[in-house]
Amino acid sequence: MRFYLPGVLVGLLGAIAAAGLFASTTNDFGALMPWEVPFSWQLPLLVVIGALCALALRDFKRSVVALGIATVGGALLYALTLASPGYFIDPVAVTISNRAMVQGTIALMIMATFLTVGSALALAFNVFVRNLDA
Repeated sequence: MRFYLPGVLVGLLGAIAAAGLFASTTNDFGALMPWEVPFSWQLPLLVVIGALCALALRDFKRSVVALGIATVGGALLYALTLASPGYFIDPVAVTISNRAMVQGTIALMIMATFLTVGSALALAFNVFVRNLDA
């Protein structure tokens, strides 16, 4: 268990970063963010987050754990952030929770794809440039 602890910590930080990136590009939370991230930067920044998660660990097993936690945790955190206002307003609770479920699923698919691309690029960099074992 101790072997995977750095992967879990990096995955949690990656999840927070990915969820914050997704929340900053929506119409609901864009005005609440300290800086505006254009939607066109969302996918390249997800690749960067995935690459940083993999470069921080230098090990394939821990990188896979971090990638899984960042993907699922980021999408779950994003969906819960979207659904949280609906818990206090009865007439719109179903509408908001349905929208959060759909957008959370889409975020899961996008995060899984582009975090994996970034992680694969970083692991290839580790193998070919830094001569580390994948």
